[in-house]
Amino acid sequence: VQPDWPAVVERLESHPEEAAIQTEILDTVATKYSCHGVAYPLIFALLNESKPLTLDALRVFIQAYPGVVTMPRSQVVSVALENPALCKNADVVSTLLRANPTYLSGVERTRTFQLMGFPLNRKEEGQHVFRDYPIDWEALEDHLRKNPEEAQVLCPVFGELLFPLEAILQVQYSPAPLSVVQLLLRLCPEAVTMPNSSALYNACFCNRNQDNPEVIRSILRMNPALASESTYYSGMSRNGLPIHEAIHLPCAAEILPDLIQADPNSLSEQIGVYDQNPLDVAAEKSNLPTDVLRILLENGHRYGVGGSEGQLFSNSEYDEEHPMSNIIAVASFYREDWESGRDLRAWQNFCLALKAAGAFRSCLSTEDMWNYPLLHGAIEFGARKVFFDRIFCASTTEDLKKVDALGRSPLNVAIEMAAKAKCDENYDEDSIHFGSVLKLLLDDQQGGYSRLARISMNCHNDGSNGRRFLPVHNALKLGLSLDDGLEDIVNAYPDALSVPDPESNLIPCLQSAVGAKAKVAVIYQLIMKRPDLIAILCKSPTSGWCEQFPTIPPNC
Repeated sequence: VQPDWPAVVERLESHPEEAAIQTEILDTVATKYSCHGVAYPLIFALLNESKPLTLDALRVFIQAYPGVVTMPRSQVVSVALENPALCKNADVVSTLLRANPTYLSGVERTRTFQLMGFPLNRKEEGQHVFRDYPIDWEALEDHLRKNPEEAQVLCPVFGELLFPLEAILQVQYSPAPLSVVQLLLRLCPEAVTMPNSSALYNACFCNRNQDNPEVIRSILRMNPALASESTYYSGMSRNGLPIHEAIHLPCAAEILPDLIQADPNSLSEQIGVYDQNPLDVAAEKSNLPTDVLRILLENGHRYGVGGSEGQLFSNSEYDEEHPMSNIIAVASFYREDWESGRDLRAWQNFCLALKAAGAFRSCLSTEDMWNYPLLHGAIEFGARKVFFDRIFCASTTEDLKKVDALGRSPLNVAIEMAAKAKCDENYDEDSIHFGSVLKLLLDDQQGGYSRLARISMNCHNDGSNGRRFLPVHNALKLGLSLDDGLEDIVNAYPDALSVPDPESNLIPCLQSAVGAKAKVAVIYQLIMKRPDLIAILCKSPTSGWCEQFPTIPPNC
């Protein structure tokens, strides 16, 4: 582009307000100069290499809108220094530096930044990685007390203009001590209160060795809104929120409640390269502390993340990206560790997830969510046979007799899952075989409890006014065949064949003949088990037949 600078000067003198109007940066410009978003006209003028900005035009730009140079984190000097053609004009560069010497360091960095490991000249940065530089924190703190004004001077750090506070929070080799952070907060509160501050994000993202939650709390107390802000870096897409990164901190369990309180909605934010919410991030960690997962699950349930029932977990068998699938994958991968007792975290996290998923499913309160029966969760959400077997072996008869908040016994949960598994194309040999689960639950010799076939459950959602139906009614309604476990249910409680289903008022052999899921083999086998029931119908084919059959016994 060949600009007409005299014409630009003339236009700005008659329309100075146009100097303050930002314009979206074109993709070609953004790619070349690693910038993004929108920019003021002066920024575009400074980028021109074919016909560099003149001193007269620069002065008019600044006069029309001084804020473009004087505002904190102004990029004008950094942009100008990237244009070699413009840098040949010493008058232009010196004018930019004089416009706001407090915020713009230009070529040389302050002594504060040098003590943090930066070279004096920004052009000498090269491959120097200051984040691993062993900083003398006492010397830095002493220098800042003697030169407090340097706490407000921004210097370039890998293409970004940062305050000293934002820069030291990126140090990984030795995390900044609380005393230095608090000193910089007192000397330069703008480092956390000004727009686009990266202080909180840096504290959570870069300080992976930070074990002092007060460092993060000090920043959060001064500006809680930072918990809701993601951060951009040059040439990068939008990063996650501070909570996404805080999960990896040694002090995560102490600081997560503060971040969640500052922004409960952050629990559902799917931000970053992989569009993950915080629970997604946590679920992929192999060494995730159990208390961190508990905090995320409890608060997710408390704030109803993902819907009115707090569905942080997807119940879709075809969704391989939800947190539960990741927790299952981690528990499977580290199976040898938890089976041998070397590291139980993966197993403990898996059990927590089962209870939480069941609590979300049955709408338990946050206070009661950890009381959800583990065996029910293993059947409905456990997915793998090895997990169910471990939990079943540790279950007592009392565990087998428990019902969840939906009134379901373990047997009824298994019946529902057996019906779903019939339609699952992803079923494999490692998955739970629900027909075998049903048989095991009803086998007294194998640790089961055959009287589960007698435990009825409410059916409020079926227009039956709260009447109760037996497992055999549920199995027939869901279309289970004899091989799917229906035969085991009938054998465990043969008298159920004479009990009418409370919804249809049909005894099981007739109920099995109703609907699209009816199978001739099932109808025939049920009739052959109790042909005497059909004989009653033959004697009274038109009226009063259901009165010949008992209702569900009171002790069921």
